Amino acid sequence: GFATLGFTRLSPLTQRRLRIFAWGAAASSLTSFVCYFMFRLASLSSLVIEAEGTAWVMLILMLFAAIAAYLWFEFYRACKKGVSR
Repeated sequence: GFATLGFTRLSPLTQRRLRIFAWGAAASSLTSFVCYFMFRLASLSSLVIEAEGTAWVMLILMLFAAIAAYLWFEFYRACKKGVSR
């Protein structure tokens, strides 16, 4: 509640910059997590294959990758929206 109240009191330019920063930070953090997850998965691939968990691990990886792609899309849209104004 207080964060929303504080956010609405900011100027429109500051709100836009904060929104773009938030989308970019979320997108880059999740992308870094997905890359690290893939790196660790590559070193543990023999264990995952033996445990027959490949489908579940790939499903989770694809889910996080899709969320990261969505966050990058929203970041792009937020940046593009300010350019057209």
